[in-house]
Amino acid sequence: MDTQCAECGARLFEGADWCTQCFTPIGRAHAQATPTPRFSTAAGAVEKLEGGPVTTLAAPARAVPWYEQQPVDSAPPPPPPPAEPYGPPGLSPPGPLPVGSRRVEVDGSVFRTGIAMVALGAATTLVMAVWGATSHTETATVLRVGLYVNVALYVLVLDRVVKRARQISFNPIWTRGDEMESLFVGLLVGGGLATLLLMWSKATTGRVAVDDGINLIVSEGTVIRIGLAFLLACVAAPWVEELLFRGLLAESLQPWGALPAAACSAVMFAVWHPQALFPLVAGLFGGHSKDFAPFVYYVICGLVLAAVYLARGLKASIAAHTAFNGLIVVMAVAVASGPAQTITDHGIAVKVPGSWRVVPLAQADAKLAKSPAANMIDMTVQGPSGAGLMVMHLPVPRGMVLSADAVAANVASSATASMGFEVSETQRVDYPMGQAVRMKAKIAGHAGALVLVPADGRLWMIMLMSGGSARATRDFDGILQRLRLPTPQTGVGNA
Repeated sequence: MDTQCAECGARLFEGADWCTQCFTPIGRAHAQATPTPRFSTAAGAVEKLEGGPVTTLAAPARAVPWYEQQPVDSAPPPPPPPAEPYGPPGLSPPGPLPVGSRRVEVDGSVFRTGIAMVALGAATTLVMAVWGATSHTETATVLRVGLYVNVALYVLVLDRVVKRARQISFNPIWTRGDEMESLFVGLLVGGGLATLLLMWSKATTGRVAVDDGINLIVSEGTVIRIGLAFLLACVAAPWVEELLFRGLLAESLQPWGALPAAACSAVMFAVWHPQALFPLVAGLFGGHSKDFAPFVYYVICGLVLAAVYLARGLKASIAAHTAFNGLIVVMAVAVASGPAQTITDHGIAVKVPGSWRVVPLAQADAKLAKSPAANMIDMTVQGPSGAGLMVMHLPVPRGMVLSADAVAANVASSATASMGFEVSETQRVDYPMGQAVRMKAKIAGHAGALVLVPADGRLWMIMLMSGGSARATRDFDGILQRLRLPTPQTGVGNA
């Protein structure tokens, strides 16, 4: 009669002394043990022993053989490697939204962050503008300080944007679709838009330029100024502005719909740029002529960049922004370092370096354009770092004969003092346009130079407001050598 092993539960045959499964010795008393009889009823299984209490016997657990046992001191599996960085520091890669999910309300904190950053940028620019207008600091110095202030502003805004991105419940969408294809689309859109604008500016104004701010930065031609222009336009602006206006603002406003989100972020993008905001404010509240063109221009650029973001993601819009600004900076550097050009106005002809260009009097000096002296101004030219060159003719009493000697003897008279000039270092100079008197002067408290030329019964004044630009001061000598005044026979100078 066979039974079971008390240790492992294996079947034992009659007369066995060892368990064939776990090799446990088996005594005769154990071998003769019989299983407990079991009875079942309709109400449930009940085990009953005659004359004893009701009990339930559980089968012993099977012991694991030695050859199946696993070592208990085995090392745990190594942790997975950390994920590679995705995007700028502090921003985690966005996960796809579940199918059918949609944000039901706009994140107001993100919108307030955008307004605060735009207000900070406008306040910074306003402080710099007031400082330059109310002090005797030269324009070149104000511009140079403004470049470093803008770098600091972009760093501050980037820090705030990254911190805000860590706190919100959504992440900017970095790429939609294939990454390389998205980058190519961004570069194509940005470069194509810049090319069209450059061609349009050439066709309408005769010169290649669409951003006066970049022209002012690179016009000095120094390596530091050109490097700062590339840093601000091709690195700081694309990353900071796209993260703020597209990655946060446009993305947070998508519950309103794609078009309202793009339009709102584009308007905020235009307000962020002072060259678009200040002409609009001056026209609406300052009594100046209304010029909405710069504001509309930046709104259109913001709409294009928002469309690229919504279609292809943040990497594509950053690529488009970089390509657009990069092409503008390259063309501005090419023009500033390009060959000289001849310009004419009111019979005056002059050959100037590539960084100089004719500007309307209202743009050069709005206050002077409204004064009676505006009728005597024949040419206004703008040069490096905002330096200005003005050619005008002064009234001469009838019958009075002018000469360089007579002008030199009377330069300290009330005639020049009444015009706000502080004259010094007077000298006579011979130029191709005739004998002249050249003076070093301060004009409205700023460094400059005056040249008076008596010619054909007129007294011509050539005025340089250098604004502290070293390049403009050097260029002035060459310009005087190439400037031609109108002649009685032709009425037009010959440069």
